Amino acid sequence: RRSSDLLLILAAAVVIIGREVSAHDPAEIRRSFVEMRPATAALAGGLCVVSFGMLALIERSVLQMLHCEQPFGRVFRYAFVTYGLSNAIGFSYASAPVTRARIYRDRLRVREVGALSAITAASVALGAISVAGLGLLIDPPKTLVFATVPEGVLRLLGGALLLPAIAWVALASHRRELYFWGMRFRSLGFGRAVMQIGFTTIDWMSTAGILYLLLPDGSGWSYFNFAAVFVSAGLLGAISGTPGGLGAFEATILALAPAAVGGPQLIAALVAYRMIFTVFPLCVAAALLALDFLRKRSHNPEESARKGGDGIG
Repeated sequence: RRSSDLLLILAAAVVIIGREVSAHDPAEIRRSFVEMRPATAALAGGLCVVSFGMLALIERSVLQMLHCEQPFGRVFRYAFVTYGLSNAIGFSYASAPVTRARIYRDRLRVREVGALSAITAASVALGAISVAGLGLLIDPPKTLVFATVPEGVLRLLGGALLLPAIAWVALASHRRELYFWGMRFRSLGFGRAVMQIGFTTIDWMSTAGILYLLLPDGSGWSYFNFAAVFVSAGLLGAISGTPGGLGAFEATILALAPAAVGGPQLIAALVAYRMIFTVFPLCVAAALLALDFLRKRSHNPEESARKGGDGIG
């Protein structure tokens, strides 16, 4: 059943993307890509760094909950490797824990790695819901898909999507210790809970900002109504199970785009977004793992041969 659903999603994505690409001259798409301003690409790259920085802060806050605090520099490297690989590979619910098990193997127990992966994944999902809620509440999307839905209904839905974040802050505000599966958890407290929601919201807003910056001028999208569409595309891409949501994400953006934003500029923007947010972090993450493996082997070849290395750090 899972395989058939994946094939259906891929087929639909191929049809949508193929229809859009075939409607334009490949030379126009290539020209739109080449003509992107270097300053815009640099700013988009900066937002990519901000996004990964927020993910590292989320990871650090969860480690504090688990009484497993680590220096931020180390956590940033670990988070970059984890998300750099899982964002590109897909199946983040499986690939992220496997990556963490490798890089945290000398610092966390297996059950702590599992708890870290589960709570960070829930936090990132909570941020996605919050950003979608903000987008619908502040400036509902004005695309064909949403045109038949009254604006008041979309704003009401946006407000409802903010309730999980409010509930999380209320729950985490009560300071207490919890014991589960041989681990001791501590609540964050009101201030840190609000900060955690802020980190995961800024993560999604930064990621959406990368593609928004690359869109052509006069696209017909404001930032906030685009953010709601971006989150929808990101979640559908994650559910699809394709590597990095490839195909499903692009097809959703193309299908929900206003008529004014269509054309070779949008296709070029999607390609540039993939290079900045998926390909570049993947290359850096892979290089960090390779360099760490070589460093461990050079420092202790016998131990490395027996244990296969012990992670970044």
